[in-house]
Amino acid sequence: MGWIDEVTDHVAQARGIDPAALRVPPAEAGVILDVARIAARVSGARTNAPLLSYALGKAAALTGAPLADLAADVRALTGDPDQEDG
Repeated sequence: MGWIDEVTDHVAQARGIDPAALRVPPAEAGVILDVARIAARVSGARTNAPLLSYALGKAAALTGAPLADLAADVRALTGDPDQEDG
């Protein structure tokens, strides 16, 4: 078990929710890390990486939009030259 699994399992147990609900699937982890990279590189401030990740998580929860689609929205705005297919 990796560090992120340990932390999410602990939070899940502390809040009485299923730990599986907080697990980050590998494909989504790649999308999240790419969006974080874009936020830090384009804005010039590393602090924007977790903030954008949080905002996209909320957007996904509120709209049901796939994370890859939300990441594509970010790439479209930023014109990121290192675009990846989600």
